This record gives sequence, C-alpha cells and structure tokens, in this order.
Amino acid sequence: MNIIRNIVLFLLANGLGFMAAPIAYNVALLSGALSLETLESNAATLQINFFTTTAITWIFCALFSLGFFLVKSKLRLIFLLFPALLPLLYGLSILAGLS
Repeated sequence: MNIIRNIVLFLLANGLGFMAAPIAYNVALLSGALSLETLESNAATLQINFFTTTAITWIFCALFSLGFFLVKSKLRLIFLLFPALLPLLYGLSILAGLS
C-alpha cells in the first residue's frame, strides 16, 4: 500500500511540475502582471526563454525527484517539492522579467 501511495505522490508532484508553465502563464495574465501586448511583442522570447526552458527545468527536477524513492528519511519529501515548485518559480521569474 505504501508503494502505491509513493508512486501516486511522485506522479502528482511531477504532473504539477509539468503544468507549471501554463499555470504561471495564466496566473500572470489573470493577475495583470503581463499584458497581451507585451506577450505579442515578445513571442519568440516567450517561446524560447519561457516554455522551453521551463520544460527543461522540469525534466531535470523530475530526474532529481527520483531520489524520493531512494531516501528513507523525512528529507525525501523535499525531493517531491523540486519538480512541483522549481519550474513554477522559474516560470514566474521569467514572466516577471518580460513585463
């Protein structure tokens, strides 16, 4: 039963990290931190510096989160936070730099 719970937590954390770029993009638009004019004028920058690098960040964090299965202390929960939080924070920082 613990194995199934661990796998579900791992998949949820990595799924949230995978969706970090669209979440950050929509949060920035809905909060008014970015305007559509800014995004239209920086379309190539948005594609390369935001979506692509956020996905690459998520891939490295997803690989790093495999440590969740290798560590047996409370430290293992930190491994789950990496793919969920780091791509989101990275994406928001890139969007803040565009505005």
